[in-house]
Amino acid sequence: MKKIISFTLFLCLITSFSLTALAADTTIDTDSTNKNAETAVSANVSPTYTVTIPETVTLDETATIKAENVLTNADMAVKVAITGTDKTDNAFAVTTDDASIAYKIKNGTSVMGLNDTLSFEEDGNVDLTFEKIAEDQVFAGEYKGTVTFTVSYENINN
Repeated sequence: MKKIISFTLFLCLITSFSLTALAADTTIDTDSTNKNAETAVSANVSPTYTVTIPETVTLDETATIKAENVLTNADMAVKVAITGTDKTDNAFAVTTDDASIAYKIKNGTSVMGLNDTLSFEEDGNVDLTFEKIAEDQVFAGEYKGTVTFTVSYENINN
């Protein structure tokens, strides 16, 4: 009885293996009246990109956002958006325990704000300047802050 059950399970296992689909190949031999054959050719190219965002930047200096190895669909782009800051009022500022220094982020002469986006359809660099906004009084100390960038792959028109 055990041999019959084992053999039955073995047959089930063998028949459960997937079989290669047999395509209708064209065979041409000396008796064929048609000497032509066609083969379908296809390729699948996946979108790729590498975005580099500097880990640190000092106020009044430039940070370069780099997009490399960019390969997109015709209507798509790699987008880099400024999506956050560590300040509760979403202002751009670096702080110490006692003071803060406000700054703006500039792309050339354009001032960028939250949710503003850089778009890359091919390899490229964008220089962003983190420019201090003049204040009445700045105290000595080490000021720190964070800006969050979000990278996405989306339609050019979004």
